[in-house]
Amino acid sequence: MRAGRERKIVWIKAREVDGTIEPREVEPYSFRPKGSTERFFFYCLLHNGTRNFKLENIIEVRITDKMFLPRYAVEF
Repeated sequence: MRAGRERKIVWIKAREVDGTIEPREVEPYSFRPKGSTERFFFYCLLHNGTRNFKLENIIEVRITDKMFLPRYAVEF
């Protein structure tokens, strides 16, 4: 949430639906409930598009010093 408020890019490592683990840099936008889980919504700089992960699939998170100009409203 701090990274979203400060407009800082986040490095995350997360488990994909197919079980692979892929690190990436993202622009954080929100946490939202979806069904019985909470999801992290972001813009993925690796894949150039919006994505989301279940929180339990996120393995590691690091806030970088890189700033971003929001493409969407940041909800933190």
